[in-house]
Amino acid sequence: MRPVKLSISAFGSYSEPTEIDFSRFNDHGLYLVTGDTGAGKTAIFDAITFALYGRSCTEGRSVDMLRSQYAPESEKTYVIMDFLFGGERYHIERSPEYDYENVNPNGTVRRVHHAEEARLFGPRGLISNGPKQTGRAIRELLRYDADQFSQIAMIAQGKFLELLTADTLRRNEIFRQLFHTDPYLTIQETLRRDEKRLTSRIAELKHDAGLAMASVQCEAESPLSEKTKAMISLKDEVRPYEAVLLVHDILLNDQNELKEKEQAIAETEEKQNQLNQKIARGEQILQLFEVYKKAEARLPELGELNNQAYASFYELTDKLEVGRIRRLKETLAGIERSLPKFHEYNRLRDLSVQSKEESERLAEEARGMEEAITEARLAIEQEQAEADSLKGTDVTLVKAEEHVREIRRGIVIYQRAAERYDDYREAVKNYDDTVEQLKQENARYHRLSEEYHAMLGAYLAGQAGILAEQLFDGRPCPVCGSTEHPDPAVKSIGTPDENRLHDAEENMNAARECAEKEARRAHAAKERIGLTRQEAEAAFREAEVTSLSEDAMNSIRRSEELLSKARDTAEAEIAGYRTRAQRLKDLNMKLPMRQMEYDELIQKQTDLMHRSEAMKGKSEYELRSAEQMRKDFPFDREETARKQYKAISTDLENYQMDYRERKKKARARPEALYTGVLRAFRQY
Repeated sequence: MRPVKLSISAFGSYSEPTEIDFSRFNDHGLYLVTGDTGAGKTAIFDAITFALYGRSCTEGRSVDMLRSQYAPESEKTYVIMDFLFGGERYHIERSPEYDYENVNPNGTVRRVHHAEEARLFGPRGLISNGPKQTGRAIRELLRYDADQFSQIAMIAQGKFLELLTADTLRRNEIFRQLFHTDPYLTIQETLRRDEKRLTSRIAELKHDAGLAMASVQCEAESPLSEKTKAMISLKDEVRPYEAVLLVHDILLNDQNELKEKEQAIAETEEKQNQLNQKIARGEQILQLFEVYKKAEARLPELGELNNQAYASFYELTDKLEVGRIRRLKETLAGIERSLPKFHEYNRLRDLSVQSKEESERLAEEARGMEEAITEARLAIEQEQAEADSLKGTDVTLVKAEEHVREIRRGIVIYQRAAERYDDYREAVKNYDDTVEQLKQENARYHRLSEEYHAMLGAYLAGQAGILAEQLFDGRPCPVCGSTEHPDPAVKSIGTPDENRLHDAEENMNAARECAEKEARRAHAAKERIGLTRQEAEAAFREAEVTSLSEDAMNSIRRSEELLSKARDTAEAEIAGYRTRAQRLKDLNMKLPMRQMEYDELIQKQTDLMHRSEAMKGKSEYELRSAEQMRKDFPFDREETARKQYKAISTDLENYQMDYRERKKKARARPEALYTGVLRAFRQY
């Protein structure tokens, strides 16, 4: 991070806005910040650290101590810095949290709180806005926090000389204090203890590994046999990880041999199962062959019995089929007689269903209005209760407004008294300032007058020497007329010339004019005091305060403050009264409409219930009529009857054709009739 430009205002030793341009040093890596004690060298580092992290880099200096004690109250405290990082330019602005006094136009002083502010801009615009967000953004950008930055950027005062003169051990201790590296010393000692503990543990593990290897057994024909013997011979020098790897290899070799043997056993068992299945199948074939031989011996006897059974069955089935055909025809005749009545039955049932659905729809619509009716009733009750609670608000509003007007008149009286008193105090101060200025101008005039008269005396005293410089032998003296000048006067050293004397006279006259001007101003200021005092006393009498004093003025200000608070409270109450009065007006207009809507809902619900009951009675009558007709025919629906009629007709026709065909075939083969009858009965 390289600073480019730093702007400071009301910060530390810098009471006025100050700008430090680091870019003039170009890319030089080293430059000196020098100056007297208290000149503000440390404040520069504090400003850089504060701009980045919102805190000072100096130990013992908190943020609330960063605002300059010499800055005017109106001067804002801030630090603005441009810096380069990673080849890109950034701009950061930050101001701390502080309080200052602000003088209002009426002369009152109030305490103002300035909240902490911070913003960070990057190459592509605003990055963060706010102290916390900006601090987090700086830490993410620079990759170190405020403590680390302070350790890197600046060695604390008083530590450098101690660092130069200390021995190696003391220098290490100082560096630990400067850079707070005590935790790393603790880590180093902890690592040493861990090293000793782990070294001891490694020796224990080697001993345990030697004991464990002594119990390991490996087959003599195994390829790992020699390696196992060599490992066992090492005893306590066995490396645990090598022992583990060797045991793992032994186990893996044993597992592979075990898998091969298990696979061979499984193949043998599979072959044995296949042989057992073949043996069982052969035994079943032998049993079937024995049954076949016995059946073949009884074939002649069974043939005669079969012919007799066919003759008896033919006579029986002929009677059964004729009866079945007759019953099918009777069923068809009954269906034909019931078909004409189905139309009326279906019509009555459909009408009953429609009437019932309409009755349920009307009843559901009526029930659905319950919520709207309840809401309407509750709204009327609530608004009526609210209107009752708001009665008399208009009268209260009028009284409150009159009360506020009285308070405002009192505030105006107190403000006028305060203004007149401030005018009087200002006139007194102006008179005192003018008198002081008059004293200075008089003193200046007397000093210049004394200088002028002293210079005039010197000038007059030196005129003889000046005239002597103009005398020549043979030329008459302008004073005595003599043409001989045996002993002329000598000009004194330092005698002022006429120009100097003239300048001194002009300075004296100018000072006299200034003194006279200030005297006139003092006289006018004194008259101003009398006028403002009269006005202030009149204003104080109006405020019912007799004495014109600072205590009385403080009392007036307290009274004005109390009235202002009372006015604010009363105005807030008036706003509430006005809102309540408007609400009462709105409710008085809405309540009749609400009642009308509620009555309409009740009437509509009553009509729906009556219509629902009428449709319900109609549905029940139509259903009873349909059920009365239903007793006369065997099917629920006409469509079902027609389908049944068609199905029975088709079965009858097919059955008759099949029966005729089977009778023809039965003359040649009686068993054909037997087979056909069985098939027909199964279908039926």
